Amino acid sequence: MRQLSAALQAQGLESFKSWPGTSTWFYPVYGSGFSNATIKTTFDHARTVNPKAREAWTAGALNGSLEARHVETEPTSFLELGEGFGTLGEIVMRRNAAARYVNLDLPPLLTVAAYYLVPDVVGPFDVFMNAYSFQEIEPDVVDHYIQAVADMGVRYAVSYNSVHGKPKKILGPEGSALDPVTSARIIDMFQRRGYRLLHTYRDPLVVSAAEIAVLERS
Repeated sequence: MRQLSAALQAQGLESFKSWPGTSTWFYPVYGSGFSNATIKTTFDHARTVNPKAREAWTAGALNGSLEARHVETEPTSFLELGEGFGTLGEIVMRRNAAARYVNLDLPPLLTVAAYYLVPDVVGPFDVFMNAYSFQEIEPDVVDHYIQAVADMGVRYAVSYNSVHGKPKKILGPEGSALDPVTSARIIDMFQRRGYRLLHTYRDPLVVSAAEIAVLERS
């Protein structure tokens, strides 16, 4: 956060996409039928558009093709918790200028996101998305957020979090958790509120120990 705030103050929002810390700010071509071979081909194309593109981010961005398999019609409103700079928001709004996207995160990140995205905080929403942040939070707080999502009647929920959760806090190492939140626990919290699991995904598009879970309100 200190590095981000310092760059924001020194370089300004206008040059955000050229900051050294934003080398993953690019958007590859979407498609279907991805394998490790086709991901490599897509990544090679992405490098021609943006030489700073990274292969792991390319694979992550293509995860939208997995989530799209489970919707009957194209969603037009999205609520995301912990999206940072609003990557999903720009992808969504470039595809559909009339789409609504709301990102909830820390103030420095939202300052950047708000500069590049049209502010819109009116519900309800078709899709709720969380990537790599529920695993950072204690379970009672995650449960609170999921209850709020359920109360808004969001139809689809997409979780992109670790199957293992954060390391359990024993001697107080930084980044550890008192009670680790895993992908399975997140799925269970949604299921207890009337959501059914449609599918989970890992290889080849999901990197590290993460898992994508797609749920729909029953």
